[in-house]
Amino acid sequence: MNQVNDLHNLIINDLKIAGKASPYPADANEPDPRYKSYGVRSQGKKEILAAHRQSIRALSVDQQIELATVLIHSRFGEQQSVGLFILEKFPHYFSPNRFDELDALVRCLHGWSKVDAFTGSLLRDILFQHSQEFSELVRT
Repeated sequence: MNQVNDLHNLIINDLKIAGKASPYPADANEPDPRYKSYGVRSQGKKEILAAHRQSIRALSVDQQIELATVLIHSRFGEQQSVGLFILEKFPHYFSPNRFDELDALVRCLHGWSKVDAFTGSLLRDILFQHSQEFSELVRT
């Protein structure tokens, strides 16, 4: 089987289980109707990340990027949190020739907490590395 798909399915399963055990049907702090949630709060997400951190980091860089992309495209906030956690380690991956990939990812993020996480870590680091290119992109 595909390592990325297998790990993705394990993460989804753990999020669903944690969501069923949670008293929250969805994230009450995310009023955007496009935002999907299992109802897993911050501590639950941290526990799931801790459980899968070693397996995630054992993947190649390309596989980690693939997993993060699948998680973010899911539109589920908790999956996106895991995806953003993965991508935080790879701001160098998003060179100017991959800004379109970055654009596709940010368009999947709905809800203030995911946008804050994206801009506060990954995008910040990319801006520092490619400030000139980003400035040119914004002007066009």
